[in-house]
Amino acid sequence: MLLTRLEYIAYDYRIVNFIFEYLLFISKCISAQGAQNRIGSPMKPVFKLAEIDDADRLTAISISAFHTDFEVAGRSAPGGPPGYDSSEFHKRMINEASKFFKVVLDNESIGAFWFFRNDLEKAYLYRLFISPEYHREGIGGQIFNFLFTRFSEIQIWTLKVPKWNTRTPKFYQKAGFRINGQDEHFFFFEKRTQNLK
Repeated sequence: MLLTRLEYIAYDYRIVNFIFEYLLFISKCISAQGAQNRIGSPMKPVFKLAEIDDADRLTAISISAFHTDFEVAGRSAPGGPPGYDSSEFHKRMINEASKFFKVVLDNESIGAFWFFRNDLEKAYLYRLFISPEYHREGIGGQIFNFLFTRFSEIQIWTLKVPKWNTRTPKFYQKAGFRINGQDEHFFFFEKRTQNLK
């Protein structure tokens, strides 16, 4: 018995729908497995002293990282702190900072941070940024664990955050920093380590 044209169309639709549902199911399984792997195996970056040759790559990461502040943290237009988009600035910081580290994951730089020591027991965390694709992966916490352990003689850490930035203060507060002052444009943060007597 021959199928009518309408029956053929209905039959074709059921096949296409089945294939679509199957592919959707496979996609969800792959995504769930990827999430499980990410949870089971946290990212473990390494922190290496940056060199002048790293400046261009780190500048590109800095630009993308600080432009996310425009998207999610309340800035009225794309931008960033002084020098965030300048390779020459990053080269100068690599030379002048007490320590300037790049964040490396799978042999690729994904961020940077550096600080200046005021004296043996005090330091100013000048800047910290991570490529946006690695935000909310626990890397910031690992950076602070590294700093507080590797430089345990530093008992007071300070930094500042612009007031328009509604995202960053929570990040630093989670790491144990507390606001200890402000001016027209900035909140000033301080973290005292347990070694402080």
